[in-house]
Amino acid sequence: MFESITVTGGTEQENADVSENLEGMYAGMQISFDTDGSVTVSQGSNVTKGTYTQDGNKINIDLSGLKNEFTVNGNAIEYKMQKESFVATVKFKQTEQSVTPENPDGPDNPDGQITSLANKIFYVSDVKIEDMTGNLSQAEIADLESQFSVMVEGAYLAFYDESVCVVSLGGNIMTGNYAFAANTITITLENDNEDFILEGNKIIKSDEILMGDVTGIYLTMEYTLEENGSMPEIPSTTLSGKVFSFYGTEVEVLSGDLTQAEIDEVISMNNMIGEGSYFTFTNDTSCSYTIQGYTMYGVYSIEGSILYVTINGSTEEFILTSDTISQAQQDIVGNANIEINIIYSLSNN
Repeated sequence: MFESITVTGGTEQENADVSENLEGMYAGMQISFDTDGSVTVSQGSNVTKGTYTQDGNKINIDLSGLKNEFTVNGNAIEYKMQKESFVATVKFKQTEQSVTPENPDGPDNPDGQITSLANKIFYVSDVKIEDMTGNLSQAEIADLESQFSVMVEGAYLAFYDESVCVVSLGGNIMTGNYAFAANTITITLENDNEDFILEGNKIIKSDEILMGDVTGIYLTMEYTLEENGSMPEIPSTTLSGKVFSFYGTEVEVLSGDLTQAEIDEVISMNNMIGEGSYFTFTNDTSCSYTIQGYTMYGVYSIEGSILYVTINGSTEEFILTSDTISQAQQDIVGNANIEINIIYSLSNN
């Protein structure tokens, strides 16, 4: 398991800055060695497999042709890399596996180590941006961190028992399942698996983010355990008895140019079509859609935050929140690619 980075070759401040940037790249990274000569490097949901050989205190790891040499130092392995005058030593410390053939009951539980996530909730507490390209200024990094902090404010991971969890992020509340082994939490949402790393009372998630064609920029989100935190209700899997009425239209320009007048025209046209339309959810499976006085009947199902509505043999997908359902559609207007978001709001009557 990644433990630390030591940087030399610059001033004290330069070394600290380089070390901080690199830590985001390696945070949560694990290297697992098998007796058959295979090796697995994992970080969050990114998993890479390869091979390794050992000669004395030297370990050579080959990941799809990318070779690195590590040095065994006590109960740790170290890897050195150099760029310009800087030399960085990356240290991975050996950790006991939860269950091994020699120790089927697992190691003794260290003080304070979380062994069960049941009835625990973790709220997002920190957001960090790591720029491995070296192209962003500290001000630009701080600005990105501020933007993402606003986007994920109030996000949480809630674990209800040993398998059911809820992920709340960006206004979407999704119910899923999870598996917890050693310090890795694998959350399954809508058949997609995402790995999170448990460190003490915090859960860490790191992902590379794309900014245009630029790669090498990483977002790390940190969730902290809310001691004695109250658990929110598990989102309902039925909309029985609820009516969602047309609320409005949002337009986002994905590429190209579009004047505000042209955007307003798209919004006005879609509002005119949708005005007065609504969805009625009769029971746990049946629904209807009324538009311009004409009602069509169908069925629906919910998977996490995704609502599937099937009418006349055609299935449409919507995003479901506690009080809205919305559907995004892409279109081309002039030389611009746009996304049109149609929103229906829960009726109070």
